[in-house]
Amino acid sequence: MTDELEYLRRQICNMSDDELRKMVTLDLADYRLEAIDLAREELKRRNIEEIEEAQIEELRRTRDKDIPTGWLEFYIYCRIPLGIIGALITALLTEAPVFIFFTVLYGTLSVAVFVGLRRRRLWGWKLNWILLAVESLLFPLTSESGLSYFGLLAIVALLWIWPNYVYFRKRRHLFKKRQSAKGDRY
Repeated sequence: MTDELEYLRRQICNMSDDELRKMVTLDLADYRLEAIDLAREELKRRNIEEIEEAQIEELRRTRDKDIPTGWLEFYIYCRIPLGIIGALITALLTEAPVFIFFTVLYGTLSVAVFVGLRRRRLWGWKLNWILLAVESLLFPLTSESGLSYFGLLAIVALLWIWPNYVYFRKRRHLFKKRQSAKGDRY
């Protein structure tokens, strides 16, 4: 066994029962396959049965209630609509056809992200990454500061993309992959 694997085994052996259960259920996607296998072995060694699917769903519902979503609500119901309104005003006030095209494209993308995030759909969560990238690439082009494009891009990445990356990455589990059942409205 390699030193790294032995170190990993020791770390897992020092985890509490609840931490191990969480690791092989709720946080499964956050760990390497080797770590998950070692955690399952440790649970068996401790004579702890793995959690059933119904219990996992209950844990997920509990976790979803515990995570704050204030920024998500603001982002969906305030920030995106303001971006759409800004894109519409910009499209109406500008005369450059290329700029109009990109503004309308941005507005359309914003509407799609609004719908997807509001309905808590995984495709909306993924599309939001594209929206953040487009905003970050377009903002330095519209700014009239003395900084270079790449300087502004670095600032935007640090102050806008990074906090949103951290926030949305931690809340990925709030977004579902499957389509809603017929009549299921949000």
